[in-house]
Amino acid sequence: AAPPGVAAAPAAAPAPAAAPSDATSGATSGATRPEALTFAPGEVTEYQGQRLDAAAGIPEVSIMGPPGVGRASYRLVVDGLVREPLSLTLAEALGFPRAEKVITLHCVEGWTATALWGGLLLEDLIDRAGAFPEATTVIFEAIDGYSSSVPLADLRSRHLILASSINGIELPPERGFPFQVAAEAKWGYKWVKWVKRITLSAEADYKGWWERTGYSITGDLGESRREPSPPPAARGQN
Repeated sequence: AAPPGVAAAPAAAPAPAAAPSDATSGATSGATRPEALTFAPGEVTEYQGQRLDAAAGIPEVSIMGPPGVGRASYRLVVDGLVREPLSLTLAEALGFPRAEKVITLHCVEGWTATALWGGLLLEDLIDRAGAFPEATTVIFEAIDGYSSSVPLADLRSRHLILASSINGIELPPERGFPFQVAAEAKWGYKWVKWVKRITLSAEADYKGWWERTGYSITGDLGESRREPSPPPAARGQN
């Protein structure tokens, strides 16, 4: 059974996405962009009475543009502080029980996008690998070299989803195919796309791509998105 607040999704695979759009992960509110009203064939427009934003209306933000991902060669690796490291084919990863939930993505640039995210529960994946007791942090590495992390406790308490679909269709390439972290209640820079590796670590202060520039390590909504600057003396200044 799915955890409270998370709906169990049908076992069938999501419908393939339409041809890639040139917009999908970062500039203004999806609700106010004209293309936000353009839904792909098979994409649901609302869920349980809640209006959704189209996948094509979510701005594209990445460090070097969407990477190409080969279905046959793709592997999802789970390693680090685990008893049984995993290297899963796309089909094996998609074979985990599915869950879905409406979640709003909040970008630090000021826009938001609400969508129905579907995929596997990250806790199921980690439980399959068997996390060691000292593991406190889950590090996500993307195919393009981007990385970020979430506390393992947050991942479990919020039942975070490793999404393979959006609004009932397969994630488009620019949205994060084959997997994006649906990091509920976290700023958008925690929503790692094109996930290829998940590493369990005891490094609670791990800094990913944006955290190294001063963004918050936890990335929680409602808290400052930037880490506080050290006092001048700590920076070696008079």
